[in-house]
Parts: sequence; structure tokens; C-alpha cells
Amino acid sequence: MDEIKKSVNGQNLWKNSHTVADAENRIARIMRMELYFDTISRAVDEGLQIHNILPLKAMLNELIEYYEDGQWLLDYEADERGEISHDLKRGVLSQDGMYNLLAEIDM
Repeated sequence: MDEIKKSVNGQNLWKNSHTVADAENRIARIMRMELYFDTISRAVDEGLQIHNILPLKAMLNELIEYYEDGQWLLDYEADERGEISHDLKRGVLSQDGMYNLLAEIDM
């Protein structure tokens, strides 16, 4: 099997391929982060103090980790390559939306 994965000049053809499980994990992660993004956005719009409400603070911490640990960028790039269905709500992958939300909370 290892020989099948190699291409000409020894480069790995499977480097950018994803398994079904990878795709399902990506979709589940984006859906979860989208829920957090929308929930926190609504809370900010309503003037709630995110840091004082434990469930919102937990969502925010996970959203920040998603953004800062590089997973957000990987999902964003997958979306740019067309690997994510256009039927999936994915505002969380908006560069401006995520940045603006996090900046507004830091104020």
C-alpha cells in the first residue's frame, strides 16, 4: 500500500487527501464553531458581558482556540478550495466576521 501512495519523484499523492472521517469531523467542527459564533455575536449585540456568563465564556474560549491554533485557517482554506458544501452555514469562516467579533469582545 505504501508504494501506491507514492507518485513520481517520491512525492506523496495523498498529502492533501481527506478521508470520509476527516470530512465529517471538519463539518461537525464548523457547525459547532458556527453555533458558538452566532451565539456570541447575538450576546454581544444584546450588550451581554460575555466574560461574566460561564457558558458564553466557555464558547468564546473554544472559539478563540479554534481561531488561534490554526484549525480555523485549515477550514478556511478547505472552503476556499471548494471542499465544503455551499449548503453548510459557515459565517465563522469569514475573515472579517471572526476578527471583528473577537476585536469587539476585547474592547
